[in-house]
Amino acid sequence: MRAASLLLVAALAACHDPVSLEAYAGPGAVDDAGKRALLTLARRTLRASVTGERGRPLMEGLALAGAPFKRKVAVFTTLYEDTVVAGLAGVDEKGLQRGCAGHLQPLSSLTDAVVLTTRMAAVADPRYSRVSASELDDITVQLSLIHGLRPVPRPEEIVVGKHGVILTLGKRTATYLPQFLAQRGWTVDKTLKRLCKKAGLPSGAWRRPGARLSVYRAQIFAERSPGGGP
Repeated sequence: MRAASLLLVAALAACHDPVSLEAYAGPGAVDDAGKRALLTLARRTLRASVTGERGRPLMEGLALAGAPFKRKVAVFTTLYEDTVVAGLAGVDEKGLQRGCAGHLQPLSSLTDAVVLTTRMAAVADPRYSRVSASELDDITVQLSLIHGLRPVPRPEEIVVGKHGVILTLGKRTATYLPQFLAQRGWTVDKTLKRLCKKAGLPSGAWRRPGARLSVYRAQIFAERSPGGGP
C-alpha cells in the first residue's frame, strides 16, 4: 500500500464537554487476548521502526495466527505522549498526540494493517518529526479497528459518541475518529464544519451537491501505560 493512501487524523484542541463513547462489540470485534497480542505487535513494530533493530520476528510468540487476524480490517494507530485510557465506557485522552496513521478501507490482514499503520504513525506522519528512540518509554499506543463503514444520506443520522465521520467532495476527503469526536463533544453541525476545514473546503461545503457523508464504528483499545507497560 502506498503512503499516499493513508488518511492522517489531525489533533485539534478540545472546545466542549466530552460525551460518552459507545463501545463497539459487534461482528469482527477481537477479544481481550487478541487486543493484548495486537498491542504487543504494535509496540514491537514501533520499537523496530524507530531503532532500526532487527530482533525477533514481530509475530513471534503471539497468538495471531487464527482466522480473525487474517481477515482484512481497516486500522488506525495513534501514538500519544503520556497515557491514553481507552476503556469500554469511553476514552479519556490525557496525552498529546505524537503521530497517527490509518486507512478506512480493509486493504490488508488485521496484523499487516497494525504493522503498517504503526510504522507510518511513528516515522511518516508529516505533521510531526519522527519518533526517536529516547521517546519510546513515554509513548502509549492506541489501536482503532474500523467496522461498519456506510454512507448516510442525512446528517441527522450521525451520532457523536458512536460514529466516526467521513466527508468526501471530489478528491477532497477528511475524517474524525469516534473517540476524537466524543472527547471534544462537538455538535454534528460543528463536526461537519471542522471536517470541511480539515479537507481544505469552505465550512458549508458539506451541503454542496456531490458531497458525501459516511459513518463507521471503531473498536478502540490502548496500552495501559507509556512504554507498553501493564
